[in-house]
Amino acid sequence: MLPIVDVLEHVLKLKHRFRIWLCPTAAFTSIPLHPAHPFQTKADRSEKELCLEDLYIYSYTPTLSALIRFRQLMKKRRILRSLTIRISS
Repeated sequence: MLPIVDVLEHVLKLKHRFRIWLCPTAAFTSIPLHPAHPFQTKADRSEKELCLEDLYIYSYTPTLSALIRFRQLMKKRRILRSLTIRISS
């Protein structure tokens, strides 16, 4: 996964915690991608092992058309957000 992270950071300039959508195709549809970690940041293993989910938020979509439909639906939806905090003494 380290080469993928290198492209995400240095070529695409994505910041950490950015959401990434994975859409596996061909042979990759039949294998689990989430165990594709951890990777080492240094060959001598002197730093903490990281994995893709430590750096980015990733989700799966079965098809690109499903992702497009979902994103269009989310644009139309009006999301009301509220936060209520009650502190009792």
